[in-house]
Amino acid sequence: MKRRTALKFGLGAGAVATAGAGVGAAYADGADSPDIADAKQAAKQIARIFDRETSAAGGTWHAHITVADTDGSLVTAVDQDSATTVEAMSTNKLPVAVQVMTKVDGGKVALSDKMKVEDPYIVWDGDGLIPFDGSYPSEIILGHTMSLMLSISEDSSSRLCAQVSTADEINKYLTSLGYTSTQLEPVPDTPRWYLGTTSAKEMHDFWQRLISGKLLSAKSSEYLLKILRCAEAFHEGIRHQLPTPKRSQIATKAGWGDQWRNEAGVIYNAAGVPIIGYAMYASSEDNQDDFSVNHPLIAARSKMGRRFYDIAQRLDSTAKVKLKSTDVQKKYHPGRG
Repeated sequence: MKRRTALKFGLGAGAVATAGAGVGAAYADGADSPDIADAKQAAKQIARIFDRETSAAGGTWHAHITVADTDGSLVTAVDQDSATTVEAMSTNKLPVAVQVMTKVDGGKVALSDKMKVEDPYIVWDGDGLIPFDGSYPSEIILGHTMSLMLSISEDSSSRLCAQVSTADEINKYLTSLGYTSTQLEPVPDTPRWYLGTTSAKEMHDFWQRLISGKLLSAKSSEYLLKILRCAEAFHEGIRHQLPTPKRSQIATKAGWGDQWRNEAGVIYNAAGVPIIGYAMYASSEDNQDDFSVNHPLIAARSKMGRRFYDIAQRLDSTAKVKLKSTDVQKKYHPGRG
């Protein structure tokens, strides 16, 4: 895999994770307290879980994790080297998608517009399905491109977006929002880009702006979040230990390549309120050929995800940051053919 990406993910987080075991016995493999009544208690528990799992996994972690309080403010659970600029990998596909959707909101492009499936927009040796369709060169509509890019992280889809927005446009858009670490890496003399860099804090903040409707219209925000919460979206990290219905309560975008194993998103409670925001960027020189949940860094996120989800469900929050949508929360029904 040669996906060089730079997703600038600024999920709100604050306090550095502290060592220490919780109380109670909610889980057989760790002492997590079931006594969580508010965002502050939830944040302390998340910090303990993060410290335990990342210490066991090893590697270098950059993270920002927050819990939404009832007034809409964010309580920081983890803030570990979150301002450090890191390789974004495919987490930066979300900022790409958002900038493209600003053009949809502005009437400059439409999701029904056709993209040319041809070089130099094809990634022949990356993740995805487009290079295997057997009909090169061909066409695909922008809406299909966006859904493939954010769900299965289709690499060619990211490059196809270059037919709508240039790397310079996207970088200027991100800079205008205050994101100087979250930037694409243009490829000189071509319309292509690599996904570049970000920081955990910026990516966390970017997600918070998205879910609160500050980046796009309500319709476009819902469109992207629906893809990010769909059953086909990445489920070897935060969502891994959850059954399918519960996975739909997590909107997530992962990114991986070489030594990096990254993921950012939000966890909703049953009422559709985004309670926990997370951005975790981890690197290790070991197991670089393993991109499955067997990789220690991804396995750590899997364990954290199960526990974070349970914590979110214990908080009956009416936080003002919510973006509820009955469409996003439709039950998943597999087709029959």
